[in-house]
Amino acid sequence: MLKLEHSPEDFFWQEKMFRYIENCDSLQEVKEVATLLVKIATTRQVAIKGLVKDNLEILTKGLQSAFTEGDDNPVDKDWEAKLRRPNPYPSE
Repeated sequence: MLKLEHSPEDFFWQEKMFRYIENCDSLQEVKEVATLLVKIATTRQVAIKGLVKDNLEILTKGLQSAFTEGDDNPVDKDWEAKLRRPNPYPSE
C-alpha cells in the first residue's frame, strides 16, 4: 500500500512558506507567491496523473500477459471477478 510521508525538507519548505506569507506586507508579493504555488500544484498534479497512468498501463500489460502467455485456453471472460482485491478495511 502506498504510504505518503512528509520528509523533513517538506516540513521545512512548508514552514518557510507559511512564515513568508504571514510576514509579507505587500499584496503584490502575496499574489506572486500564490501564482507560484498554483504553478507548483498544477505541475505536481500533472506528474501524479502521468505516474498513475504509467502504473496502470504496466499493471494492465502484466495482467493481460498473465492470462494470455503460455496458456492455450481462451481468456476467461470473468477474469476480473477472480482477482484478489485488497481489503480496504484491514481491521475487519
